[in-house]
Amino acid sequence: MSGTIKNLLLGVAMVAVAAIAFMMVIKPNYEATQALNGEIATLEARLAELQAKEADRAIYEAGIVRNNQEFEEILAKFPPGIEQENYLDFLGKMEDDEKIDELTWDSLNFTENVEFYTLGSGGGATTATEGGAGTTEAGATTQETTEAAQATTDTTTTNTNTVTPSSGEEMVGVSTAITVNYRGDYKGIKNMLAYIVGNEDRMTIDSMNIAYDTEEKELSGSFNFNLYAITSPSRRLEAPVVEGVDIGSKNIFDTNDSTDSKINKDMTQNLEDGNEILSDYDYYVALNPSSSNADAIAIGAKSDTATKISSNENEVQSATVKFFNIGEKFYVSYNIGDVSYPENFDQGTEFDPGDDLNLLIQSSKRKNDKDKSGVRLTIDNETSMTLNVKIDGDDVENPRVKIASRIGKVKVYE
Repeated sequence: MSGTIKNLLLGVAMVAVAAIAFMMVIKPNYEATQALNGEIATLEARLAELQAKEADRAIYEAGIVRNNQEFEEILAKFPPGIEQENYLDFLGKMEDDEKIDELTWDSLNFTENVEFYTLGSGGGATTATEGGAGTTEAGATTQETTEAAQATTDTTTTNTNTVTPSSGEEMVGVSTAITVNYRGDYKGIKNMLAYIVGNEDRMTIDSMNIAYDTEEKELSGSFNFNLYAITSPSRRLEAPVVEGVDIGSKNIFDTNDSTDSKINKDMTQNLEDGNEILSDYDYYVALNPSSSNADAIAIGAKSDTATKISSNENEVQSATVKFFNIGEKFYVSYNIGDVSYPENFDQGTEFDPGDDLNLLIQSSKRKNDKDKSGVRLTIDNETSMTLNVKIDGDDVENPRVKIASRIGKVKVYE
């Protein structure tokens, strides 16, 4: 083989080695370098974006606080629930209001609560009613009245895909429809509409019928309105304090009979007085004169002195008794002023209520005008059971016991 051919073959071999080296070493490293440069460019862009946002952190955090405040302000406009006793109390007060005494309810029709939206679900209805109602002239049709009511109703639409409660808990919008058949005069109808518009709870009049009797010179008809609320595990509806309710009609045979036909209170107590709670109770509140051998206020579990807290001030003091569930277990906590049992009030202490959940409030008559001790009691029942409360022995003329608030299912016997 001549030298020329050898040199040619050697050159070809060297080119092949160089090509193999490029394909196996140089090209992968080059591609890896290009990929890394691409990632670096992406990360640098992301870093610049985050640095810009970090520079505006105070603005974003202030916006979060502002949005949460606005959310809580809107939420506060809606009651935490709708229970029949609450809207019956509302309707009763509206009918008894002296400013709308020109109007009388003939009948009321109610419906069950309807869940119409879950905040944050992104589905269902999206209109949260802020309140409002429409007024119409006599003789208007149902459709015309509805349009008038809707025309003056202030509503807000919320995109709940972007609004989430700061607590993170589920909140559900509920509503209930009420139909009222009425009769009265024109002024009474307008005052009734103003009463509903000015009410602190959210409600709207959806439709209204008005007919005029030329002989009696009286208006009659019906109107339908909806009540709205937003419920959540942490929002508790306070039960209304009803001072007195008429039992039955004054005279079902004669609507013009205005004589008092209330059942004697002593007779109604015989029907259901809760006396079994005097011996069968889970926890107690005891009230005595501060000058006596016993404390002015004591709260504890039946037959367990280790759970007792007390105070001996000769004045009305604030106290709270709270029952709640964690899972299927029952817990209780209570306080008198700043003293609570257990020390961690929110944690509570576990107990077994058995078949009934009962609280006994054992009071006593006052000795004289200088005897000022008493309690302003908040009863909070967040359990699945009804809390039965018996108030026994209280002073009739100057009671020691004032139930300031009832939350949840609470039944009081006096």
